[in-house]
Amino acid sequence: MEFCSRFIKRQKKYFGHYAFTWDWWFTRQIAMPEFRIEELEFELIDRPDREISIHIPSDADLRPFRLQSTLNAFKAFLSAYYPDWSEVDWYCESWLLSPLLNELLEANSNILYFKQLFELQSADTESMAILDWVFPGETVTLQDLPETTSLQKKMKLFLLNGEKIGWVKGKYKKENNK
Repeated sequence: MEFCSRFIKRQKKYFGHYAFTWDWWFTRQIAMPEFRIEELEFELIDRPDREISIHIPSDADLRPFRLQSTLNAFKAFLSAYYPDWSEVDWYCESWLLSPLLNELLEANSNILYFKQLFELQSADTESMAILDWVFPGETVTLQDLPETTSLQKKMKLFLLNGEKIGWVKGKYKKENNK
């Protein structure tokens, strides 16, 4: 349930006041299909075509050794508590999986390491949801986007040139389970 305080603090930081605006997510947390295991959240989506959805918390450490530890810990968690989910495919939907990030990030980027763990399934190339995550805060024009980090600087120029990062769904590559 740590996501509650994380989002309340995020709201204060970027919007200047405390609020919890993620009520639609809260029901997923209470239902207990989602588990924070080390750096990532894993949601067991129980429907006829079951899948495990990987979510990236804003405070996640994406360094390769942390990710490998997290993925191994989740595999152990599944084996211990949900063995019938061990063969279910894992997916992630995020701007972090966009192929266009290859143009913006250094080859040794933690984001690119994370991205290569997944095989592209589909993409919404028109999505501008990236603004909520890389440029959080009040909606502004592209020209007024902040340039605090190197990623923001590069991405702002990219967006001003008419490019879009999009939102991508990827399937975790099983060969990463070795």
